Amino acid sequence: MDRAQKAYFKLASREKYGRLKRQGFEDWFCEIMQLAYPTDFEAVRLAQGDGGMDGFRLSTSGVYQVYAPREQKTSEIVSKITKDILTAKDYLLERNVEMKSWTFVHNDSDGLAPDVMAKLGEVKQLYTDVFIDRWGFEMIWQTLKTLELDQLEELFGESPTEANIENLEIPEIIEIIARLQRTNPNPIPRFSFPDPAKLAHNRLSDESADWLQLGERKESLVEACIKTNQDPTVGEKIAEAFRVKYQELRSSNLESDMIFQILWEFAGGEELTSRQQQAAIAAVMAYFFHKCDIFENVPESK
Repeated sequence: MDRAQKAYFKLASREKYGRLKRQGFEDWFCEIMQLAYPTDFEAVRLAQGDGGMDGFRLSTSGVYQVYAPREQKTSEIVSKITKDILTAKDYLLERNVEMKSWTFVHNDSDGLAPDVMAKLGEVKQLYTDVFIDRWGFEMIWQTLKTLELDQLEELFGESPTEANIENLEIPEIIEIIARLQRTNPNPIPRFSFPDPAKLAHNRLSDESADWLQLGERKESLVEACIKTNQDPTVGEKIAEAFRVKYQELRSSNLESDMIFQILWEFAGGEELTSRQQQAAIAAVMAYFFHKCDIFENVPESK
């Protein structure tokens, strides 16, 4: 798996992590775990409830409970944690099985509420014989990285390679430009070149940085498409569309990589799925990252 593929899979996995809710997220998580641990992990499907378990690993005697409500209501999550861990422990004990670990799996990209963290701390003190853990996106991503390429493509579709980016041609760029052109915002011409430390300043992950650095190799194609477009303001319009979207996301206090993932979707990342289309999206995102105010420039004092 090369740099482009790794960056693509992280973007695609973050999209699913943030979008899927309820049963959809639970099924996705269990599918990942079954691919990673095919003889060890089992999704739990019981006729009468789930015994406080969504998944179970035989080797660790570990229970996984998945939380992905449409609306994050702290009181409901706290109550469910209290109920589920006791239910799972008692259910297994009645069958002469000792629960050795219990993992809270969530998809709250903004981070867990203080009351939820306090509850997890409380159950850790109450159940001293059980290892209490919590998984968000990064732990799921660490599991995904252990999968084979064909397994990842089974989950997320074809992945662009560095070769796809190197072989990128103008028609593929035009497709992305045309899609973004349809957003049709009012142009506000103000290109500003960022400091070279912009990636680090915005705390983007290595994979997000790789996506931009690989796409940067073909920025000249993007510029050529913009200069030859029938609309002389197309570059300014698309730049402003990205800026408006970025400011909207920035005001929601999302972490940088989540913002980056949503901008990738905005550029067509979830809709245009062929390897060459994804390579073109990388080039377009890199061009507008460097030519307009997507993410923050490093302050002059730094």
